[in-house]
Amino acid sequence: MTIGLPDRDSSGSFWVEQVRYSQVKTGQRATVVLQGLFSPETTVLVNGKRLTQVVGLGKPSTPMDSNGTEDPGSGVINGSFELVNEHYVTLALNVPDGYKELAFPKITLISPSRSATINTIPLKINDRYGQRLDDENLIPDSPPPMSLAQVDFVGMDPSSDTGGILAPTPMVRLSGVRLSTVDKLWINGSLVAPEHITTVSDGALLVSFPDPGTLKWNFTAVTGETRTAARTTSTFTVNNPLAFLINGVSVQAPVFDTKKKTKTVTLTLNGNAFAPDMNASINGAPAGVSVTASFVTDTQFSCTVTALIDYADPIRLNLTTADATASRSSAFFTIPNQPPDPPKADPKPDAATKQTEIDTKKTVTVKTGGGN
Repeated sequence: MTIGLPDRDSSGSFWVEQVRYSQVKTGQRATVVLQGLFSPETTVLVNGKRLTQVVGLGKPSTPMDSNGTEDPGSGVINGSFELVNEHYVTLALNVPDGYKELAFPKITLISPSRSATINTIPLKINDRYGQRLDDENLIPDSPPPMSLAQVDFVGMDPSSDTGGILAPTPMVRLSGVRLSTVDKLWINGSLVAPEHITTVSDGALLVSFPDPGTLKWNFTAVTGETRTAARTTSTFTVNNPLAFLINGVSVQAPVFDTKKKTKTVTLTLNGNAFAPDMNASINGAPAGVSVTASFVTDTQFSCTVTALIDYADPIRLNLTTADATASRSSAFFTIPNQPPDPPKADPKPDAATKQTEIDTKKTVTVKTGGGN
């Protein structure tokens, strides 16, 4: 009589020797094939969620579980598996849209005599020996898309050749992400010639181009992937540093009279293309108001305004070129008056009481002398 002893082939256990898979994007289905030796009672968990066992993954599947499927929840990997034969188990994993975990899902096998999470076991993975699933990515770690983030005016490029005419043109530094992938660049709808684009790094480009003469520069960049759907477009808009304009005005250093009304105030204008010979005026202010202008830089102008007592309506400041061919106005703003003084604090109620107590304790000493 021969009694068979259980071994790894007949003990209801399992052994995994090889794994094959292909990376997928979120919203797609991944197929993972396990090769080894498996018991018919093997159950598969992925990230702690039980997969439904089916027959025929490549066909309309037939569930093998008598208790139905487990609710996978939202935003988690779910799916099914098939025990193809004793040597192969195939997993079909649905990766939901927006799934952010790059690490390989934890695959746990459970059989009557063994359970194990196989991610830490050295295996042959995609024909590479001694690999671990913990070191793999089911979802590719995609680089961030190309994007423009900042535009800095560098100056005028004296060596630019625009249309065969050697003339200074603006040069800017474009900063962003993956700018080395930019294939074409437009400024206000005009294509910038490739020879006028210098790749400084993956995050910076130097670009020279003819000034379109508009108040704003609109940059549009596009990558050059073969598939149109894979291309990335990014736009960025800045004020034209060569165009005369006022970006903003701030109220500084107000001087108040004895009635707490504004007597004198300094206004600082920020903008572009300011010149020392420009003239300043107040639009909407009453007669008698005077404005003294002071050039600071080509992007900053200072004005001192006087005689604004009792004037609280919004006003705006105008700058005009010396030849009066161009004029720009700021946004409306209001000149502040001095805020009222905070109310005086009431005297402490116990102060009078303490004084009264002191007074009551005073004694008067009267000198008495003998009669004469």
